[in-house]
Amino acid sequence: MDYQKVGALIAKMRKEKELTQKQLADKLGVTDRAVSKWERGLGCPDVSLLESLSKILEVSILEILKGRKLDESELISNEKIIDSMNYSKEHIKYKIKRYFNIVSIALFIMIIILLAFYNLKSIYSLNKTYSYNIDNESLNKEFDEVFIKLNLIKQNQGSYSLEDYQKILNYISDVEKRMSENNINYYILKNTYTYRELIDFCQIQESLLQFHELEQESRKIYEIIYKYDSTLMENIINYYRTNDYLKQNKNKACERIEYPYSNSRTLDNQVVINIRGYISYVIYQNKMILQDIVKAGDINE
Repeated sequence: MDYQKVGALIAKMRKEKELTQKQLADKLGVTDRAVSKWERGLGCPDVSLLESLSKILEVSILEILKGRKLDESELISNEKIIDSMNYSKEHIKYKIKRYFNIVSIALFIMIIILLAFYNLKSIYSLNKTYSYNIDNESLNKEFDEVFIKLNLIKQNQGSYSLEDYQKILNYISDVEKRMSENNINYYILKNTYTYRELIDFCQIQESLLQFHELEQESRKIYEIIYKYDSTLMENIINYYRTNDYLKQNKNKACERIEYPYSNSRTLDNQVVINIRGYISYVIYQNKMILQDIVKAGDINE
């Protein structure tokens, strides 16, 4: 289609009809700028306007498209041209829709494949095991001793005043609760852990463990212990030293498993050593303060 010829024909036929650009534009429902643009060969009328334009100018659609008057032998009815153009338009729409559907299906399949891959990777990672050969028997024995001390203190006030004894009972109740919620006994009995178990362990510690709060609680108990036995001052220092070890082992273990799929971090069996180290210090720390409570208060079986 030659826009210059189309524009020239529109201008010629408009003038023959003694119409201004504004008058033609009003009849077609467009602006006079649009008509001016067509006549200067800078564009052509939209397909939807061709039938109305052909009637106003009394030329066929084909003549408008060719930009010249045609012989009768060359003419094709407007209806056929419109049908042909509508078919082409619908065909293009169909092809665009078809390509869009193909692309959408391809993207959907790719997303499904990526999700499946991610899920398989996740399942593999969560079930991957990490182990280290550690003596469970001695650690389990110390764990049992903690609860023996807990029960002993609950059953015997010793030389503590009623007020101090109540504070101690509140403290050991918290200790018992924390050790139970930490699920420490479960982890003591195992040498091999899945990644899922390591995540669960660290999540439990994050939700329960507030070192600042623990230090404040234990400080209050040691203030009571010191009133009854000042010779245990060295044990107080050792207690806070183990608190630092607790933080170090917990951080070494849990910081490494926060990024299971990061290529920059490699998880190995050392994480089990760190977790077992953390558990050992938890048991040792609780055992230490409970022993001091028993000794300072002269609590006997």
